[in-house]
Amino acid sequence: MARSQLWMILLFLSCIERAYSRCPPITDLPPNAEGILYEPPDRFDPLYIPTRQQLRQGFEEGFFATIVCQENYEVIPAHPRKCLGDAWSNIITLVCPQRGRGECNLQTIDPICQPLRCYHPAPCDYGTITPSQQAYDAGDIITYDCERGLSAFPSNERSCLSSGEWSGPDPKCVTPDEFIRLSNKQCPILEAPLFGFIVGPEGLQGIDDVTEFECFPTLTLLGSHRRKCLNDTLEWSGEQPTCVAGLEIDIPIGENLTDYERLIPDTKNCRYFYHYSLEGDLFHKICPSNLFFHPIIKWCDYQEASGCIQEAPAP
Repeated sequence: MARSQLWMILLFLSCIERAYSRCPPITDLPPNAEGILYEPPDRFDPLYIPTRQQLRQGFEEGFFATIVCQENYEVIPAHPRKCLGDAWSNIITLVCPQRGRGECNLQTIDPICQPLRCYHPAPCDYGTITPSQQAYDAGDIITYDCERGLSAFPSNERSCLSSGEWSGPDPKCVTPDEFIRLSNKQCPILEAPLFGFIVGPEGLQGIDDVTEFECFPTLTLLGSHRRKCLNDTLEWSGEQPTCVAGLEIDIPIGENLTDYERLIPDTKNCRYFYHYSLEGDLFHKICPSNLFFHPIIKWCDYQEASGCIQEAPAP
């Protein structure tokens, strides 16, 4: 038999062996594991269900296998294994000695299911978190320490739950008066704008209380003419109004105004524009960064494209 013919036969047998090679189903699961998630090579089908033949004879090359842990557990490391033909790939990670002594080495590790951990929450303004570390185990307690004269509301302690979440809402550091107000579930007391007044009773703070504002004659109210005390934030809806004089703009008229029609250029400063809301409020807005308001297209653009020649002083 010629050498070329032998080579062709060996190549043919290799192709056959490769076509029928399979990665066996994974049966050796770590403690607290619920099962294995098998995914096709493209991994675009989250609802893929293996066939009975695959569960008996194995999976084709390119398939992925990921350990699924029980509730309140997570797989570490969270990397899938890939079928390489007749065996699943190993998970290799870089392991370094503690305290930075010695060299780091690549090691093959087996994934495990460990209880969910809580990760370091964002600190509140004017405060720090103790102890400060990257992750916490279930049952760990952290303390929020505020600057002198401030207290954490609603609590200065939070515990890591078995679900991997922190107990309670994010605290914030507040003054003693603010602490009392929040404890009583009240919004801050609103004041009337300069050259304006509050319609109806003043000093309202209760949840769902509504405060309305008006300006003296010949003045225009910018901001929210009606604000409501919100239960979820204990803050007032909208924006605190101001009363301005000499405002010469054409307020759009109509019941079915489009968003485009509700935008009005500021003729005195082309970095600014006005927004007429669905509630009938007029707001003075500024374009982000160094952009300018285009009076025709009605969006913020670069100065050259907007047609603005010179930026006027801020009003």
